[in-house]
Amino acid sequence: MGSATPDRSKNHAACAWDALLGFRHDDSESPFRTLIEQALPDALFVHDAEGRFMEVNARACESVGFTRAELLNLGVFDIEQDFDLAGARAQWRTMQPGVRKVIVGTHRRRDGSRFPVEVHFGLLEASGQRCYLCIACDISERVQAQKALLEREAQLVRAREAAEAAHAAKSAFLASLAREFQVPLQSIVHQSRRLRLGGNAGSGQEESLRALDDASRRLEQLVHSMLGLSRLKPGD
Repeated sequence: MGSATPDRSKNHAACAWDALLGFRHDDSESPFRTLIEQALPDALFVHDAEGRFMEVNARACESVGFTRAELLNLGVFDIEQDFDLAGARAQWRTMQPGVRKVIVGTHRRRDGSRFPVEVHFGLLEASGQRCYLCIACDISERVQAQKALLEREAQLVRAREAAEAAHAAKSAFLASLAREFQVPLQSIVHQSRRLRLGGNAGSGQEESLRALDDASRRLEQLVHSMLGLSRLKPGD
């Protein structure tokens, strides 16, 4: 029934499992029936080595939409999606009494709809007969929450990538703009120096050259600022 996963926590299914193991095979049916019907909130299935159901509780019937009588004429392969009987038999043969395993699978309801389950299962021996007890918990809400979390993480990744792309485009634009300013700026500065070195600038021209120098310095500072901004990384 699905792929095996590590048993990490002592949840209510695990506690119920331990309680069920506390019943000996010669206990009366009454306390066992009371336990599986009233004290166990999850679906319980007991099947033989062929996967045929030997016992189920009311929650099991509700979970898959079959009556108890109907389920006792069915088997694991009728409700477990993508069930591999040969593979399951090989796994069942290796089970030891009192050992609990946890698997994740997909159950199929009578109407054909499917839902994910976490199944605690293991081997029970009674009067020389080997049977397998499974407690199945519907984990639809957990799966949906995990999907929502993964989608949120994916959205954050996409948002970060978009922000990084926008930053890269901005940096490239500023660097290109700064380079475009540098060429005429250098020409202006060069021509201003030539006029001064030639000694041909009159008083009126000298005032204009000073204004040109001031404008050139401001423009040069602007170019350096644009280059600095282009080198900034996100978060700086």
